[in-house]
Amino acid sequence: MENGYGDVVGPEIDYNEISPLKKTGKTNIYKKFLEVDELHLDQWRKPNVDFETMAVSATVDPGTFSRNSLVMPIVTSSVFICHGSPTEPMNTLFYSSTNAFLRGFHYGRCGNPTRDHFESCMAQLDGAAHALAFSSGVAGIAAVVQTLKQGDHIVYIQCSNGDSDWLFRNKWKDFGIEVDFIYSNDSNAILDAVRPNTKMVWLETPINPTLNVVDIEKISGAVHSVANHVLVVVDNTFLTPVLQRPLDLGADVVVYSCTKYLCGHADVIMGVVTTSKSDLYKKLQENQICLGAIPSPWDCYLMIRSLKTLPIRMRQHFVNGQKIANFLELHPCVEFVSHPGLNSHPQHALAIKQQFGHSGMVTFLIRGDIREAATFINSLKTFKKAPSLGTDVSIASIPSKASHSWLPEEERQKLKITDNMIRLSVGLENSDHLIQDLDQALRQAVPIWI
Repeated sequence: MENGYGDVVGPEIDYNEISPLKKTGKTNIYKKFLEVDELHLDQWRKPNVDFETMAVSATVDPGTFSRNSLVMPIVTSSVFICHGSPTEPMNTLFYSSTNAFLRGFHYGRCGNPTRDHFESCMAQLDGAAHALAFSSGVAGIAAVVQTLKQGDHIVYIQCSNGDSDWLFRNKWKDFGIEVDFIYSNDSNAILDAVRPNTKMVWLETPINPTLNVVDIEKISGAVHSVANHVLVVVDNTFLTPVLQRPLDLGADVVVYSCTKYLCGHADVIMGVVTTSKSDLYKKLQENQICLGAIPSPWDCYLMIRSLKTLPIRMRQHFVNGQKIANFLELHPCVEFVSHPGLNSHPQHALAIKQQFGHSGMVTFLIRGDIREAATFINSLKTFKKAPSLGTDVSIASIPSKASHSWLPEEERQKLKITDNMIRLSVGLENSDHLIQDLDQALRQAVPIWI
């Protein structure tokens, strides 16, 4: 059918035919959930920072590298003409200032105008003094850990992204770095794990894929009170600076996979690390330059583009994700839903206090096991089967068979990652059609009430 503008659109949804609510007689409640922009927007807190203006203003070319262009250009040059004295060492030229606009450039691996502009934008958005871009999120994580030395110790809380979690479980021991895994977000349990040689406490919140929430302020305060030298590192990939600013809550370092929400368009693989500790920044800068895991100017340009719309995109991810979480919680084919915006979430109050809103991540348990989960995934039409998240396109996956498939079964049991767990990354499509897609796939996978 066509709308008034001649566009071909999907069929109008008959709310009385939405099967789980027809079954439960809650059609009116469901229709209320679909009221755009009125859905739990009291949970969308206004931060002290005007992100909408900042995200646009920070990304405008300052005029330093072009003739007053509105958009930061892509500077592809790998080498730059040096205007300093030929007798002045290059490292003196580079390290003469932490401000890229003042120090100049000489070799592309050591600095690039487009990359430095992106780093400046990210530092502003995160409320940090410094930001460093890397070729991937894992490369950024590696750069942070590689500031440590043999014999140092990391306390790693619960679980994180599959690949980064693999690093902590398998790779860092090859470098003589010890890692203890804590399956609790209780601050006392975390403090008990801190040793004299502990140098970092590493956490992600919300945790992938369970969406448990960790109290950044409480843990940072507790750790720093007993060991001020220990760095609290937070992976903020799921929320971005728009929805959570860990440095404001006492964390020392924030890491991101730009590939996810920060980019939002599934066309960049990149990472970024932010901090306000200048001594740590110098070490990270050395790792960035000497280990060489730098992003291309083109990827940095795409990230600058993406930051302009980040606040708008995150708001829509939040609205769509909250609607779907509410819908799934009512569905008879669903056993359990985890979303920090639900009153039923065990850390709901903490999420409201700590975050400015919620992302589009929703995790739920389908009634049944791997067979029902696989049937559900294969029956989806609008949601795509893919191994990532945080894009404009909605994605569904089974963590036990995708992002966390490499974990031993006993580890997955500790983390409560079961075969009937489904992780949704809710995109920017029409929420009515997303809900309709989920409903028809659930009916095909678990036809218990047809």
